[in-house]
Amino acid sequence: MLQDLWEVRLSLGAVMRQEQVQSAALGPVVEEARSAVQQADVVNMDETGWREERRRAWLWTAVTAELTMFLINRSRGGAVVEALLGAEFAGVVGSDRWSAYNRFPAERRALCYAHRVSRSLRAAGDRKEVRAAVA
Repeated sequence: MLQDLWEVRLSLGAVMRQEQVQSAALGPVVEEARSAVQQADVVNMDETGWREERRRAWLWTAVTAELTMFLINRSRGGAVVEALLGAEFAGVVGSDRWSAYNRFPAERRALCYAHRVSRSLRAAGDRKEVRAAVA
């Protein structure tokens, strides 16, 4: 678009360099956000499949009342939860039933109602009588 509209040439190397410069500049902001998440009373978390360099990865989210933090990682394990929340996280985590969140005791874990309803509806749709009633 830059070339077509304004005759500005931009190489892939220039784009990559700019990405590095911006990432470095935003480093302190990202660390401040991570610290805020780790100090929050309640954090809702989830992860979803992601592709990075044609390989499977996971896009993790940590959501508080004030901010949302994203992390792309090749792992879907509990180490990523700890990387986002820190080893000393003392708040409540809202999540689905994925085993990575089992590190939190029941009194500090709120299960996601939307995941539960979705799973129940899928299970109901798999029952013969439901399929027959819809058909």
